[in-house]
Amino acid sequence: MIIDSHNHLGVRKGENFPTETLISWLDKAGVDACVVTTHPEAINNDYVAEAQRQYPDRIIGYAVVNPWDFGAEDELRRCLGGLGLHGLKLNPIRHGYALDRHEIVDPLFQICEEYDVPILCHGQSDLFNMPGKFDEMARSFPKVKLIMAHMGEPDGVDTAVRVVNRRDNLYMDTAGVMLHTLQKALAQVDPHKILMGTDASWGRFELSMDLICKATDDETVRQLLMGDNIARILNWSPSKTA
Repeated sequence: MIIDSHNHLGVRKGENFPTETLISWLDKAGVDACVVTTHPEAINNDYVAEAQRQYPDRIIGYAVVNPWDFGAEDELRRCLGGLGLHGLKLNPIRHGYALDRHEIVDPLFQICEEYDVPILCHGQSDLFNMPGKFDEMARSFPKVKLIMAHMGEPDGVDTAVRVVNRRDNLYMDTAGVMLHTLQKALAQVDPHKILMGTDASWGRFELSMDLICKATDDETVRQLLMGDNIARILNWSPSKTA
């Protein structure tokens, strides 16, 4: 089963990427299911939850919240409880905070620990989410599975590899990374800790799968990246959906 771990859905200024288009992309590429979130610039968790209800075997929804919002914790509980979403997506760059700003981020990590769901976080080498900040949060919350999107590209790849190797609960995804970056990660990181991420609607599923096939000839490793790892992290399968 092919499951992509990082995508977006819905409307923001300048873009409308509806559920039906995403499903058509999945069908065309031969991808069975994918994780999706709302856009951080225009949060609409209800839209993602509705997409998950429509396609429970195809769409795995995560919540998005802005930690600066006074109601962020209540919204996250609503999403994980009432809406049945499967994880949390954070974007420190879009919302203007450091990933390791404990006073606003810790309550969200505590809720995810309570619900036993993963956190996917934007993880390019930007000021607010350098790999060292992932290291700090993974150390602070060892029971929370934390996924570093983009592997620290362009300037933090080596550090990203080190911290993912250091923390059992820290993972990385392939969204938007270059071939040599993925090859470096596969050479140095346990392949059970690397997830395929497309970042649709910017990325394309076919290109994500092609990247992995170019990076390794090992069919077992390919399947880990292209579905088995995220299914294990989420304890997800179509038979378990509502």
